[in-house]
Order: sequence, then structure tokens, then C-alpha cells
Amino acid sequence: MARIIVVEDDLVLGASIQMSLTEAGHLVQLCSNASDGIRDYEREAADIVITDIFIRENGRPVSDGGITVSHQVKMLAKQNNTTVGVIAISGAVTHLGMGNILETAKQVGADLVLAKPFAPYELLEAVDRLT
Repeated sequence: MARIIVVEDDLVLGASIQMSLTEAGHLVQLCSNASDGIRDYEREAADIVITDIFIRENGRPVSDGGITVSHQVKMLAKQNNTTVGVIAISGAVTHLGMGNILETAKQVGADLVLAKPFAPYELLEAVDRLT
């Protein structure tokens, strides 16, 4: 069992991810923005953080998104001499000019990346690789 923080602004997708991971035996905390995800990680370190790259508020992307989450939790883990696995997810890879966004996420700390949409088993396989 892993403690997992999920940062996802789409509440339906977030709930689906949470349900799949919980059914697989993991303890899951769902956050709708990067600030809450980082704050939760600071309070109680997680084994894995799954974060959407683009977080929206009121329908608009905010600068406080998954790239920030990936970088910050890796820095916090390093400061505390611990490790954390980061899985970055994004549907933006199909948008013009965004084809490399998941590679960018890897450069700032993501261990694994998944393009949306993905099947629940793909996410569970990614989590298993990091536990």
C-alpha cells in the first residue's frame, strides 16, 4: 500500500483516479490545485504524487500547476532525505505546441508520464513501477 497524493482539477477524473487507486489498496488524497497538493505533501510525505500538468481555475490555466508540483515535491523529499515518485499526466499533448510537455515534466522531476486519456490499468501499472 502506498500513500498517494493526486493533483487533478477535473473532479470527475480525480474521483475516478482516487477510486481506482483506493480499490487497489492505496491511501489516496485528492487535491484540486498545486498549492493544496504541496501543502498536503509537506504535512505528510507521500510515496507517490500524481499530478496533472495544467491546472485550471475558472476555466483558465494557472501558473501553479503540475510542473510546480513535480519540482517542489522532489525538492522537499531531497531536503528531508526521502524519496517520492512523481507521475505527471496531461491531455495537452494533443494541442498544438504541447507535444513535448510530458518530456518537460520529466526534466523537472517526474519519474513517469501518462498522456490522457489513459486506462485505469495503465495508471496502476505506473504506480506499481514506483512502489
